[in-house]
Amino acid sequence: MSQAGIINVSGGGGGGAPIETITGDTGGAVPPTANNINLLGGNSSANNTLGITFAGNPGTSTITGTLTNRATGTASTVSAPDVETLITFPLADNTVYQITVDIVGRATNKLGNVSAHETGLFYREGGGGATITGTVDSSQELKNLAPFLAYTSVSGNNVVVQAFGTATYNVNWYAVLTFIQVS
Repeated sequence: MSQAGIINVSGGGGGGAPIETITGDTGGAVPPTANNINLLGGNSSANNTLGITFAGNPGTSTITGTLTNRATGTASTVSAPDVETLITFPLADNTVYQITVDIVGRATNKLGNVSAHETGLFYREGGGGATITGTVDSSQELKNLAPFLAYTSVSGNNVVVQAFGTATYNVNWYAVLTFIQVS
């Protein structure tokens, strides 16, 4: 016999009562409003060793799950030598980071695509500017967008992800930077 569509709050390991509140990492217990608790998502460049947090807002019956240790950015290049910054990520002093950047671009005429994955070791020491330790390891996949037109570098106290325009295509770009750090 099928059990589809049957809801029984007295079964399962929950003790027989419906959920009354949900509690996140911060913000306290969140009660429902009209039998509903909102679960929302987001992202943040805040450093968190677990890579995710859950913050409760009892006043709005909302828990927000946030992916941490990341930054995202978009831009469009329309010609050469158009240079657009996708992400500017500030480095804390006396801290070392492993940073990974995933970049994707698509020509607006749909005739060219690019994907890249870059990883590097970056640090900032004694109030000085950001430094790349060694080289940024990069792998890429291209279709009609050679040479590769985006890269990760440093400028001042920041890691910067930029995309470069080409005379041939207008390109829409998206990048995700993730990191781990130790001070």
